Amino acid sequence: TIWKRYGQVFVAEREGARYFWIGADLVDLSIDPLPRGLSVEGTLTEDALLQAFVYGPDGEIAFRLAEGRHYAGPLLLDWDGTTDRGIPVPGGDYTLEIDLQPVYSSKGYFSKTIIEEFVLDQIDIHTRG
Repeated sequence: TIWKRYGQVFVAEREGARYFWIGADLVDLSIDPLPRGLSVEGTLTEDALLQAFVYGPDGEIAFRLAEGRHYAGPLLLDWDGTTDRGIPVPGGDYTLEIDLQPVYSSKGYFSKTIIEEFVLDQIDIHTRG
């Protein structure tokens, strides 16, 4: 008998039983530039605790793409080149960091971090006055 529950696979045989922890992964990942930001697409293999941040040239968080639990399946995250408050960021070198962990028993034992550096083009910001 094979049974999956709470991030584990249980295998029961005549001689006894075993269990295996299941981690989470982000597969079929593509990170594509947008005219003024980026798009992240992929597939989560299992439910996961996900954090995805864009860090600015100063190393500070410029934008929070995702925080919290995400269910297994397609994942789509877009960033429009603004801060969490909607203010356009200046051009320069930026870093996307995605961290994920499984949500059940194997939490804390398995994790995956994806880091992608990219350059955001400078735009002219015109003000009234």
